[in-house]
Amino acid sequence: MAMRANIFNENFLNEADQDANTVLIELDKGLRSAKIGEQCEAIIRFPKLFEKYPFPILINSSFLKLAELFRIGSNLSRLWILRVCQQSEKHLEKIVNVEEFVKRIFMVIHSNDPVARALTLR
Repeated sequence: MAMRANIFNENFLNEADQDANTVLIELDKGLRSAKIGEQCEAIIRFPKLFEKYPFPILINSSFLKLAELFRIGSNLSRLWILRVCQQSEKHLEKIVNVEEFVKRIFMVIHSNDPVARALTLR
């Protein structure tokens, strides 16, 4: 498993040689990881992706992936997703499926977890 993490890090560090889809696929692998550390590492790399590739389709897809992880993830991943949204505020206007994005985020407001609800309201 340590080998997989190293490959993930090396692939992302060499992103200058990669196109946007390849980088997004690598980040998606990190988001789908069972390890919370790999998920958080992938989450915090999204602002760099948005700056390098400010394409509306890529940003829309990325934010929908983050919203889905916000819905099903842990409070730690929710906190990092909140920080990514705050850091990438200027890219939020490029989200095409705003209703779907908000719906996925807002589902957490019905949680029994007060921390999750608080993160949703922020």
